[in-house]
Amino acid sequence: MELYLELYLELYLVVICITIYKGCIKNCTLFRCTFCGCNVAGTLPGGGCDLSNGTCYCKEFVTGQQCDQCVSGYVNLEESNPLGCSAGLSSLSLFLNNYFNNSRIIFFIHVDVDHSFPNYPWPHPYVSHPYRLLCGCSFIYSVLSHVVPDELAPPILTVLSSSSILLQWRPPEVPANGFIQGYRIFVDNTQVATVTGLNYTREGLSASTRYLFFIEAFNSAGSTRSDVAMETTLEGVPTGVDPPILNPVNSTAVSASWTTPTSPNGAIIRYELVQVLLGPELVIIEEFIVFSGLSFSATVSGLQPFTTYTFIIRACTSGGCGPSIPATIQTLEAPPAFQATPNVTVISSNSLLVEWVEPAQPNGVVTQYEVRQRVMPFNGNGISVTNTSGGVASTLVNGLQPFTGYEFSVTAYTNGGATASEWRRERTGEASKSR
Repeated sequence: MELYLELYLELYLVVICITIYKGCIKNCTLFRCTFCGCNVAGTLPGGGCDLSNGTCYCKEFVTGQQCDQCVSGYVNLEESNPLGCSAGLSSLSLFLNNYFNNSRIIFFIHVDVDHSFPNYPWPHPYVSHPYRLLCGCSFIYSVLSHVVPDELAPPILTVLSSSSILLQWRPPEVPANGFIQGYRIFVDNTQVATVTGLNYTREGLSASTRYLFFIEAFNSAGSTRSDVAMETTLEGVPTGVDPPILNPVNSTAVSASWTTPTSPNGAIIRYELVQVLLGPELVIIEEFIVFSGLSFSATVSGLQPFTTYTFIIRACTSGGCGPSIPATIQTLEAPPAFQATPNVTVISSNSLLVEWVEPAQPNGVVTQYEVRQRVMPFNGNGISVTNTSGGVASTLVNGLQPFTGYEFSVTAYTNGGATASEWRRERTGEASKSR
Protein backbone atom coordinates (compact mmCIF):
# COMPACT_ATOMS: atom_id res chain seq x y z
CA MET A 1 0.00 0.00 0.00
CA GLU A 2 1.53 3.34 -1.09
CA LEU A 3 1.61 6.25 1.35
CA TYR A 4 3.12 9.66 0.71
CA LEU A 5 5.11 11.47 3.30
CA GLU A 6 5.58 15.23 2.84
CA LEU A 7 8.35 17.04 4.65
CA TYR A 8 7.85 20.79 5.12
CA LEU A 9 10.84 22.84 6.12
CA GLU A 10 10.59 26.55 6.74
CA LEU A 11 11.90 27.50 3.33
CA TYR A 12 10.80 24.70 0.96
CA LEU A 13 8.83 21.47 0.54
CA VAL A 14 10.43 18.06 0.66
CA VAL A 15 8.55 15.20 -0.91
CA ILE A 16 9.06 11.75 0.63
CA CYS A 17 7.75 8.50 -0.73
CA ILE A 18 7.53 5.52 1.62
CA THR A 19 6.03 2.05 1.61
CA ILE A 20 4.37 0.61 4.77
CA TYR A 21 3.77 -3.10 5.02
CA LYS A 22 0.18 -4.25 4.70
CA GLY A 23 -1.46 -4.58 8.16
CA CYS A 24 0.57 -1.85 9.84
CA ILE A 25 -2.19 0.77 9.75
CA LYS A 26 -4.79 -1.64 11.08
CA ASN A 27 -2.76 -1.94 14.27
CA CYS A 28 -3.12 1.82 14.91
CA THR A 29 -6.05 3.67 16.47
CA LEU A 30 -7.69 5.48 13.55
CA PHE A 31 -10.63 7.84 13.26
CA ARG A 32 -13.00 8.58 10.48
CA CYS A 33 -13.54 12.37 10.59
CA THR A 34 -16.16 14.68 9.21
CA PHE A 35 -16.21 18.41 8.69
CA CYS A 36 -17.13 20.30 11.87
CA GLY A 37 -16.55 24.00 11.09
CA CYS A 38 -13.18 24.47 12.73
CA ASN A 39 -10.73 27.27 11.85
CA VAL A 40 -9.69 26.39 8.33
CA ALA A 41 -6.14 27.75 8.71
CA GLY A 42 -5.37 25.72 11.83
CA THR A 43 -7.37 22.54 11.25
CA LEU A 44 -5.93 19.50 9.51
CA PRO A 45 -7.15 19.11 5.93
CA GLY A 46 -10.21 16.87 6.19
CA GLY A 47 -9.52 16.39 9.91
CA GLY A 48 -12.83 17.63 11.27
CA CYS A 49 -13.33 17.26 15.05
CA ASP A 50 -13.83 14.71 17.81
CA LEU A 51 -17.55 13.86 17.65
CA SER A 52 -17.60 13.08 21.35
CA ASN A 53 -16.37 16.49 22.58
CA GLY A 54 -16.21 18.76 19.49
CA THR A 55 -12.48 19.35 19.77
CA CYS A 56 -11.00 20.14 16.34
CA TYR A 57 -8.08 18.17 15.06
CA CYS A 58 -5.42 20.87 14.84
CA LYS A 59 -2.34 21.05 12.74
CA GLU A 60 0.96 20.13 14.37
CA PHE A 61 1.82 23.57 15.71
CA VAL A 62 -1.73 24.82 16.32
CA THR A 63 -3.81 24.61 19.51
CA GLY A 64 -7.17 25.74 20.88
CA GLN A 65 -10.71 24.28 20.76
CA GLN A 66 -11.20 25.83 17.31
CA CYS A 67 -7.57 25.32 16.23
CA ASP A 68 -7.07 29.08 16.01
CA GLN A 69 -3.87 29.64 18.04
CA CYS A 70 -0.17 28.83 17.49
CA VAL A 71 1.58 26.74 20.10
CA SER A 72 4.31 28.35 22.18
CA GLY A 73 7.39 29.21 20.11
CA TYR A 74 5.50 29.22 16.77
CA VAL A 75 3.93 32.11 14.87
CA ASN A 76 2.05 33.12 11.72
CA LEU A 77 -0.98 30.84 11.43
CA GLU A 78 -1.56 30.20 7.71
CA GLU A 79 -3.92 27.93 5.83
CA SER A 80 -1.22 27.25 3.23
CA ASN A 81 1.17 25.98 5.91
CA PRO A 82 0.52 22.25 6.46
CA LEU A 83 1.94 22.58 9.99
CA GLY A 84 -0.22 25.63 10.67
CA CYS A 85 2.44 27.88 12.15
CA SER A 86 6.08 28.51 11.34
CA ALA A 87 8.58 26.51 13.34
CA GLY A 88 12.32 26.88 14.20
CA LEU A 89 15.00 25.47 11.91
CA SER A 90 15.95 22.84 14.54
CA SER A 91 12.59 21.03 14.17
CA LEU A 92 11.75 18.42 11.57
CA SER A 93 8.05 17.54 11.02
CA LEU A 94 6.87 14.59 8.97
CA PHE A 95 3.38 14.67 7.54
CA LEU A 96 1.87 11.34 6.46
CA ASN A 97 -1.32 11.12 4.49
CA ASN A 98 -3.26 8.67 2.37
CA TYR A 99 -6.77 7.62 1.58
CA PHE A 100 -7.96 4.30 2.91
CA ASN A 101 -11.53 3.03 2.42
CA ASN A 102 -12.49 6.54 1.24
CA SER A 103 -11.41 7.95 4.63
CA ARG A 104 -8.46 10.29 5.21
CA ILE A 105 -6.05 8.91 7.80
CA ILE A 106 -3.62 11.36 9.39
CA PHE A 107 -0.43 10.57 11.35
CA PHE A 108 2.19 12.87 12.80
CA ILE A 109 5.76 12.24 13.82
CA HIS A 110 7.59 15.17 15.39
CA VAL A 111 11.37 14.85 15.49
CA ASP A 112 13.65 17.27 17.30
CA VAL A 113 16.88 16.93 15.34
CA ASP A 114 19.08 17.90 18.27
CA HIS A 115 17.62 15.58 20.91
CA SER A 116 15.01 13.05 19.80
CA PHE A 117 17.24 10.85 17.62
CA PRO A 118 20.85 11.52 18.62
CA ASN A 119 22.05 8.41 16.83
CA TYR A 120 20.64 9.56 13.48
CA PRO A 121 22.09 12.46 11.54
CA TRP A 122 19.96 15.04 9.79
CA PRO A 123 18.45 13.21 6.82
CA HIS A 124 20.56 13.59 3.71
CA PRO A 125 19.16 14.03 0.21
CA TYR A 126 18.40 10.82 -1.61
CA VAL A 127 19.55 8.65 1.33
CA SER A 128 17.37 5.99 3.04
CA HIS A 129 16.76 6.35 6.81
CA PRO A 130 14.84 3.95 9.18
CA TYR A 131 12.18 5.42 11.57
CA ARG A 132 9.31 3.98 13.66
CA LEU A 133 5.76 5.23 13.53
CA LEU A 134 3.81 5.90 16.72
CA CYS A 135 1.73 2.80 16.01
CA GLY A 136 4.87 0.65 16.15
CA CYS A 137 5.36 -0.03 12.44
CA SER A 138 8.85 0.38 10.98
CA PHE A 139 9.38 1.87 7.55
CA ILE A 140 12.09 3.18 5.28
CA TYR A 141 11.83 6.56 3.57
CA SER A 142 14.00 8.43 1.09
CA VAL A 143 14.16 12.21 1.18
CA LEU A 144 13.94 13.65 -2.33
CA SER A 145 14.49 17.30 -1.55
CA HIS A 146 15.91 19.73 -4.11
CA VAL A 147 19.37 20.71 -2.94
CA VAL A 148 22.25 22.15 -4.94
CA PRO A 149 24.24 19.47 -6.81
CA ASP A 150 27.92 19.17 -6.01
CA GLU A 151 31.23 17.69 -7.19
CA LEU A 152 30.76 18.10 -10.93
CA ALA A 153 33.83 16.95 -12.87
CA PRO A 154 35.04 19.01 -15.86
CA PRO A 155 33.87 17.87 -19.29
CA ILE A 156 35.92 15.45 -21.38
CA LEU A 157 36.84 17.20 -24.66
CA THR A 158 37.34 15.54 -28.04
CA VAL A 159 38.54 17.60 -30.97
CA LEU A 160 36.51 16.66 -34.04
CA SER A 161 37.85 19.09 -36.62
CA SER A 162 39.27 22.55 -37.09
CA SER A 163 35.87 24.02 -36.19
CA SER A 164 34.18 21.65 -33.71
CA ILE A 165 34.82 20.06 -30.29
CA LEU A 166 32.72 17.38 -28.53
CA LEU A 167 32.00 17.78 -24.79
CA GLN A 168 31.02 14.77 -22.67
CA TRP A 169 30.51 14.60 -18.90
CA ARG A 170 29.16 12.53 -16.02
CA PRO A 171 26.42 13.60 -13.60
CA PRO A 172 27.58 15.24 -10.36
CA GLU A 173 29.01 12.95 -7.69
CA VAL A 174 26.43 14.49 -5.33
CA PRO A 175 23.52 14.65 -7.77
CA ALA A 176 21.04 16.59 -5.62
CA ASN A 177 18.69 13.62 -5.25
CA GLY A 178 18.87 12.94 -8.98
CA PHE A 179 16.85 16.07 -9.73
CA ILE A 180 19.20 17.58 -12.33
CA GLN A 181 17.14 19.81 -14.56
CA GLY A 182 19.89 20.45 -17.10
CA TYR A 183 23.39 21.59 -17.87
CA ARG A 184 24.61 24.98 -19.02
CA ILE A 185 27.54 25.01 -21.45
CA PHE A 186 30.12 27.78 -21.24
CA VAL A 187 32.82 28.56 -23.81
CA ASP A 188 35.40 31.17 -22.86
CA ASN A 189 33.17 32.26 -19.95
CA THR A 190 30.16 32.81 -22.20
CA GLN A 191 27.08 30.57 -21.99
CA VAL A 192 26.41 29.08 -25.40
CA ALA A 193 23.80 26.38 -24.76
CA THR A 194 21.57 24.59 -22.23
CA VAL A 195 21.07 20.83 -22.59
CA THR A 196 19.55 17.98 -20.63
CA GLY A 197 21.82 15.22 -21.93
CA LEU A 198 25.44 14.39 -21.10
CA ASN A 199 27.12 15.57 -24.30
CA TYR A 200 27.25 18.60 -26.55
CA THR A 201 29.10 19.44 -29.77
CA ARG A 202 30.30 23.01 -30.12
CA GLU A 203 30.61 23.99 -33.76
CA GLY A 204 31.62 27.13 -35.61
CA LEU A 205 34.95 27.45 -33.81
CA SER A 206 38.08 29.00 -35.27
CA ALA A 207 40.86 26.72 -36.45
CA SER A 208 44.01 26.21 -34.37
CA THR A 209 42.48 28.15 -31.46
CA ARG A 210 42.48 27.24 -27.76
CA TYR A 211 39.09 27.33 -26.03
CA LEU A 212 38.09 27.12 -22.36
CA PHE A 213 35.06 25.00 -21.46
CA PHE A 214 33.12 24.38 -18.26
CA ILE A 215 29.58 23.27 -17.45
CA GLU A 216 27.01 23.97 -14.77
CA ALA A 217 24.55 21.38 -13.43
CA PHE A 218 21.42 23.04 -12.09
CA ASN A 219 18.08 22.39 -10.44
CA SER A 220 15.53 24.56 -8.67
CA ALA A 221 17.80 24.93 -5.64
CA GLY A 222 20.80 26.25 -7.54
CA SER A 223 23.74 25.12 -9.63
CA THR A 224 27.31 23.90 -9.37
CA ARG A 225 30.11 24.61 -11.79
CA SER A 226 32.80 22.24 -13.02
CA ASP A 227 36.46 23.07 -13.31
CA VAL A 228 37.70 24.43 -16.63
CA ALA A 229 38.83 22.12 -19.43
CA MET A 230 40.95 23.43 -22.29
CA GLU A 231 41.42 22.18 -25.83
CA THR A 232 42.70 23.52 -29.16
CA THR A 233 40.95 22.95 -32.46
CA LEU A 234 42.80 21.29 -35.31
CA GLU A 235 44.69 23.40 -37.80
CA GLY A 236 42.63 24.37 -40.83
CA VAL A 237 43.15 25.57 -44.35
CA PRO A 238 44.49 29.14 -44.37
CA THR A 239 42.09 31.81 -45.59
CA GLY A 240 42.61 35.41 -46.56
CA VAL A 241 45.57 34.58 -48.79
CA ASP A 242 46.40 37.63 -50.89
CA PRO A 243 47.61 37.13 -54.48
CA PRO A 244 51.35 37.46 -55.10
CA ILE A 245 52.82 40.84 -56.04
CA LEU A 246 54.52 40.37 -59.44
CA ASN A 247 57.18 42.51 -61.11
CA PRO A 248 59.11 41.91 -64.34
CA VAL A 249 62.86 41.45 -63.98
CA ASN A 250 63.71 41.19 -67.69
CA SER A 251 62.29 39.58 -70.79
CA THR A 252 62.68 36.07 -69.34
CA ALA A 253 62.18 36.50 -65.57
CA VAL A 254 59.70 37.93 -63.05
CA SER A 255 59.85 38.41 -59.29
CA ALA A 256 57.05 37.51 -56.87
CA SER A 257 56.45 38.46 -53.23
CA TRP A 258 53.63 37.75 -50.76
CA THR A 259 52.53 38.23 -47.15
CA THR A 260 51.15 36.09 -44.33
CA PRO A 261 47.45 35.17 -44.72
CA THR A 262 45.03 37.23 -42.66
CA SER A 263 43.75 33.94 -41.15
CA PRO A 264 46.57 31.36 -41.11
CA ASN A 265 44.40 28.89 -39.11
CA GLY A 266 47.55 27.17 -37.93
CA ALA A 267 51.32 27.21 -38.30
CA ILE A 268 52.38 27.90 -41.88
CA ILE A 269 54.69 25.08 -42.96
CA ARG A 270 55.32 26.31 -46.52
CA TYR A 271 54.29 28.67 -49.28
CA GLU A 272 53.87 27.48 -52.84
CA LEU A 273 54.24 29.81 -55.82
CA VAL A 274 52.32 28.11 -58.59
CA GLN A 275 52.27 28.94 -62.30
CA VAL A 276 48.82 28.13 -63.67
CA LEU A 277 47.03 27.95 -66.96
CA LEU A 278 43.46 29.16 -66.74
CA GLY A 279 40.56 27.87 -68.77
CA PRO A 280 37.03 29.19 -69.17
CA GLU A 281 35.59 30.92 -66.10
CA LEU A 282 39.11 31.15 -64.67
CA VAL A 283 39.25 27.44 -63.89
CA ILE A 284 42.78 26.14 -63.42
CA ILE A 285 43.42 23.47 -66.04
CA GLU A 286 47.16 23.11 -65.61
CA GLU A 287 49.66 24.06 -62.94
CA PHE A 288 53.18 23.49 -61.76
CA ILE A 289 54.96 24.68 -58.64
CA VAL A 290 57.88 27.04 -59.33
CA PHE A 291 58.76 27.68 -55.66
CA SER A 292 58.11 25.97 -52.31
CA GLY A 293 59.43 27.21 -48.97
CA LEU A 294 58.95 29.63 -46.10
CA SER A 295 60.37 32.71 -47.82
CA PHE A 296 58.15 35.61 -48.81
CA SER A 297 59.66 36.15 -52.27
CA ALA A 298 60.98 34.26 -55.27
CA THR A 299 62.27 34.89 -58.81
CA VAL A 300 60.95 32.84 -61.69
CA SER A 301 63.26 32.62 -64.71
CA GLY A 302 63.34 30.76 -68.02
CA LEU A 303 60.21 32.50 -69.30
CA GLN A 304 59.40 33.67 -72.82
CA PRO A 305 59.77 37.36 -73.71
CA PHE A 306 56.67 39.51 -73.97
CA THR A 307 54.43 36.68 -72.70
CA THR A 308 51.64 36.81 -70.11
CA TYR A 309 51.92 34.44 -67.16
CA THR A 310 49.50 33.70 -64.32
CA PHE A 311 50.55 32.80 -60.78
CA ILE A 312 48.86 32.00 -57.46
CA ILE A 313 50.32 31.66 -53.99
CA ARG A 314 49.27 28.82 -51.70
CA ALA A 315 49.75 29.00 -47.92
CA CYS A 316 49.88 25.57 -46.29
CA THR A 317 49.37 24.23 -42.74
CA SER A 318 48.96 20.67 -41.52
CA GLY A 319 45.26 21.19 -42.23
CA GLY A 320 45.75 21.88 -45.94
CA CYS A 321 46.66 24.61 -48.41
CA GLY A 322 44.66 27.75 -49.09
CA PRO A 323 45.11 29.44 -52.50
CA SER A 324 45.00 33.08 -53.45
CA ILE A 325 43.18 34.44 -56.46
CA PRO A 326 45.29 34.50 -59.66
CA ALA A 327 47.65 37.34 -60.53
CA THR A 328 49.02 37.94 -64.04
CA ILE A 329 52.13 39.60 -65.43
CA GLN A 330 53.77 40.07 -68.81
CA THR A 331 57.51 39.67 -69.29
CA LEU A 332 59.45 42.53 -70.84
CA GLU A 333 60.02 42.84 -74.60
CA ALA A 334 63.16 41.49 -76.23
CA PRO A 335 64.72 41.88 -79.70
CA PRO A 336 62.93 39.82 -82.34
CA ALA A 337 64.22 36.28 -82.44
CA PHE A 338 64.64 36.20 -86.22
CA GLN A 339 64.09 38.54 -89.17
CA ALA A 340 63.75 36.87 -92.56
CA THR A 341 65.85 38.02 -95.55
CA PRO A 342 63.87 40.48 -97.71
CA ASN A 343 62.80 39.90 -101.29
CA VAL A 344 64.20 42.37 -103.88
CA THR A 345 62.48 42.89 -107.23
CA VAL A 346 63.88 44.82 -110.23
CA ILE A 347 61.60 47.66 -111.16
CA SER A 348 63.84 49.58 -113.57
CA SER A 349 67.42 50.47 -114.29
CA ASN A 350 67.49 52.81 -111.32
CA SER A 351 64.96 51.36 -108.87
CA LEU A 352 64.42 48.17 -106.87
CA LEU A 353 61.42 47.06 -104.73
CA VAL A 354 62.34 45.65 -101.29
CA GLU A 355 59.70 43.53 -99.44
CA TRP A 356 59.80 41.64 -96.14
CA VAL A 357 57.64 39.83 -93.57
CA GLU A 358 57.18 40.37 -89.85
CA PRO A 359 59.47 38.29 -87.62
CA ALA A 360 58.01 34.92 -86.73
CA GLN A 361 58.93 35.58 -83.09
CA PRO A 362 58.86 39.35 -82.60
CA ASN A 363 59.28 39.19 -78.77
CA GLY A 364 57.41 42.45 -78.49
CA VAL A 365 55.67 45.01 -80.65
CA VAL A 366 57.59 45.90 -83.82
CA THR A 367 57.67 49.67 -83.88
CA GLN A 368 59.67 50.18 -87.08
CA TYR A 369 61.67 48.60 -89.85
CA GLU A 370 64.93 49.97 -91.21
CA VAL A 371 66.10 49.10 -94.77
CA ARG A 372 69.85 49.29 -95.32
CA GLN A 373 71.72 49.18 -98.61
CA ARG A 374 75.32 48.50 -99.65
CA VAL A 375 77.30 48.13 -102.87
CA MET A 376 80.49 46.42 -103.89
CA PRO A 377 82.63 45.23 -102.18
CA PHE A 378 79.54 44.35 -100.09
CA ASN A 379 80.97 44.66 -96.58
CA GLY A 380 80.09 46.74 -93.57
CA ASN A 381 76.61 47.84 -92.50
CA GLY A 382 75.89 49.95 -95.55
CA ILE A 383 73.64 52.95 -95.39
CA SER A 384 70.07 53.41 -94.21
CA VAL A 385 67.83 54.16 -97.13
CA THR A 386 64.45 54.19 -95.41
CA ASN A 387 62.62 53.73 -92.10
CA THR A 388 59.04 52.56 -92.01
CA SER A 389 56.52 52.03 -89.26
CA GLY A 390 55.88 48.56 -87.93
CA GLY A 391 52.84 48.00 -90.11
CA VAL A 392 54.68 48.61 -93.44
CA ALA A 393 56.45 45.67 -95.10
CA SER A 394 57.86 47.10 -98.36
CA THR A 395 59.68 50.09 -99.81
CA LEU A 396 60.73 51.26 -103.30
CA VAL A 397 64.38 52.30 -103.52
CA ASN A 398 65.03 54.80 -106.32
CA GLY A 399 68.07 56.70 -107.69
CA LEU A 400 70.16 53.64 -108.28
CA GLN A 401 72.75 53.12 -111.00
CA PRO A 402 71.71 51.09 -114.01
CA PHE A 403 72.89 47.55 -114.23
CA THR A 404 74.56 47.76 -110.83
CA GLY A 405 74.54 45.22 -107.99
CA TYR A 406 73.05 46.18 -104.62
CA GLU A 407 72.46 44.34 -101.35
CA PHE A 408 69.63 45.04 -98.90
CA SER A 409 68.94 44.07 -95.25
CA VAL A 410 65.88 44.73 -93.07
CA THR A 411 66.17 45.46 -89.32
CA ALA A 412 63.10 45.00 -87.10
CA TYR A 413 62.84 47.10 -83.90
CA THR A 414 60.93 46.49 -80.64
CA ASN A 415 61.22 48.20 -77.26
CA GLY A 416 63.51 45.36 -76.31
CA GLY A 417 65.99 45.83 -79.12
CA ALA A 418 66.57 45.23 -82.86
CA THR A 419 67.35 42.27 -85.09
CA ALA A 420 68.72 42.52 -88.67
CA SER A 421 68.13 40.08 -91.50
CA GLU A 422 70.70 38.56 -93.80
CA TRP A 423 71.62 40.54 -96.97
CA ARG A 424 69.85 40.00 -100.28
CA ARG A 425 71.66 40.95 -103.54
CA GLU A 426 70.06 42.16 -106.76
CA ARG A 427 71.11 44.14 -109.89
CA THR A 428 69.24 47.00 -111.41
CA GLY A 429 68.10 46.77 -115.00
CA GLU A 430 70.08 47.91 -117.99
CA ALA A 431 69.70 51.45 -119.07
CA SER A 432 67.85 52.06 -122.36
CA LYS A 433 69.96 53.03 -125.44
CA SER A 434 69.78 56.66 -126.41
CA ARG A 435 69.06 57.51 -130.09
